Amino acid sequence: MYIRADLPDQETEPKLHELVSTLQTHTHSMTCRKSGKLCRFNFPRSPTHTTLIAGPPDTDNSDPTQIREKKAQNIAILKKVQKAVNEDPNRSLDAILQAAKVTNNLYNAALRESTSSPSVILQRQPCDTCINNYNTYIIEIWES
Repeated sequence: MYIRADLPDQETEPKLHELVSTLQTHTHSMTCRKSGKLCRFNFPRSPTHTTLIAGPPDTDNSDPTQIREKKAQNIAILKKVQKAVNEDPNRSLDAILQAAKVTNNLYNAALRESTSSPSVILQRQPCDTCINNYNTYIIEIWES
């Protein structure tokens, strides 16, 4: 068993496509905005070619000014990519990174240092940024 974060193909997995479309696609509601943020569940999620382990940057023996600058740089990179995703989520991640003028390595480095505690950033395409992660086996059992 494993976790997925994509909308299954309608032709090859029609039942799963319907379940994920209905049950695992995030739509913003009042519940999202309880904490004052756009979405307290952090949707849309960041697309990435591979699953990554993210966490806070290593700050041992670092200058506080450099830490703040690096964090600001990472936020700027992620915002540029998210803006490009919002403009056309049906493009490939490579096309989005090119439009945002960000290299894949720079983007992955920013993603890896984007959280305040260790977390997993699942592989997903730009068109899947509002798909909640799910287990295929469990979602099919839940539906029956």
